[in-house]
Amino acid sequence: FNVKEEYYHKVLFWGIIGAVVFRAIFIFVGSYLVHHFEWILYIFGAFLIYSGLKLFFEKEKHETIDPDKNVVFRLARKFLPIVNGEARGRFWIKCRGKLFFTRLFLVVLLIETTDIIFAVDSIPAAFAITQDEYVLYTSNMFSVLGLRAMFFLLAGIVDKFRYLSKGVAVILTFIGLKMFLKLINQILLSYGIIAEPVEIPTYVSLVVIICSILLSIILSIIIKEEKEITEEHKEIEKI
Repeated sequence: FNVKEEYYHKVLFWGIIGAVVFRAIFIFVGSYLVHHFEWILYIFGAFLIYSGLKLFFEKEKHETIDPDKNVVFRLARKFLPIVNGEARGRFWIKCRGKLFFTRLFLVVLLIETTDIIFAVDSIPAAFAITQDEYVLYTSNMFSVLGLRAMFFLLAGIVDKFRYLSKGVAVILTFIGLKMFLKLINQILLSYGIIAEPVEIPTYVSLVVIICSILLSIILSIIIKEEKEITEEHKEIEKI
């Protein structure tokens, strides 16, 4: 949206406030469902495995984001009176007694809907670690509140880590499989294949997560894109 840098803080602030509210709703509704219908964890696990595999085998895309192709953006344009411009950092203005929404309002709206999409993955993943509502909520809130500072730290370099999504995909798949461990244990115990349930220690999960992220970052640095290699060759030829 080419938002002016002076408005970044305001947009991110309200975007994160919305994320805090929506994630709280997801967590407590999800917690209620898990406590009353424990089998729903297997649905969460299956969804995480599907998401992880899809993300891992997804081809890299080098396309410019076009807001006009976004469903939420198009619906907002259709049903809300929108004015172009940022109106000095305001989300809406009144003109001749009529309320108009600004481009900044659309940006916040897209941030909220995007976070909801991300929450579909992250909330089930959190339930794989614990079903304690307090731990779920506080851990999510701390991570979300840290996003505002992380944005300014990573905005300029995140595109360089092109294999990071592969690392995240491995983590999602691992967590999804871990959610099925209880069911697998029950089946194996019932047939007498194992005497005691198999458990994955916490430190093993941490090693898998840390190694997946670190390896994806290292590979992103070592393995260069064809475009980068071509540019390097051109520079060498000039020399």
